Amino acid sequence: MATILLLSTADTELLAARTSGADYRVANPVRVAPDAVSALARGTGLVVLRLLGGRQAWPDGISALRATGLPLVMLGGEAAPDAELMALSTVPAGVAADALGYLREGGPGNLRELAAFLSDTVLLTGVGFSPPEPMPQYGVHRPAQPPGRQGGRTGLRGWAASLRGRVTGLRGRRSGRQGRVIGRMARRTRAARLPSRWFSTGRTNCRVTPDSWTLSVLRSSTAAGSRCPSSAARSAAQSQA
Repeated sequence: MATILLLSTADTELLAARTSGADYRVANPVRVAPDAVSALARGTGLVVLRLLGGRQAWPDGISALRATGLPLVMLGGEAAPDAELMALSTVPAGVAADALGYLREGGPGNLRELAAFLSDTVLLTGVGFSPPEPMPQYGVHRPAQPPGRQGGRTGLRGWAASLRGRVTGLRGRRSGRQGRVIGRMARRTRAARLPSRWFSTGRTNCRVTPDSWTLSVLRSSTAAGSRCPSSAARSAAQSQA
């Protein structure tokens, strides 16, 4: 299959693409200057742009992508379609809509099938692909070693010491009751001296809460249909922390 350039403002999607096994070249458009787009796209066969904030968030970058002449799949960063961005795609509208379905579900497996789907429907390679696999909206985090004696310490503080620098969480935009809940969770983490690393998806708020061993999913009213990253994507993020 040809290399696919995936530009996404969601770092979790970039992590999932890296661990999918498919031939992706990935970057966050927020950190890509428009004049660097041509070199970044060189040698790829197709471009997927997943942009939070719509066309106005990266207008010069979009113009640079269109100048490459490569097939383009342009999608908004929300779960709902962004009609203005999708209209800028150079692939058929049905292909762009189906591509959003893979990204909406997320995870390495769906990113792998997205690459196969685009390879077949746009580049006509005939490799075969599967439809998007629905991902759970929430789950339970079960650590390999529960709280207990860790290097002479016991309980949550001992477990925190063993994970220092390796705990990963996710947070979207704070607003209203959602923001207050996030604030309480953050205070509990600080009280336990448990360091954390946050990623902003802008859509779904996910946080591992070690006191309850639960992955808490806080979904805003505008994030219908969005998903937290899969366990594989979270593991990949933790390994880089």
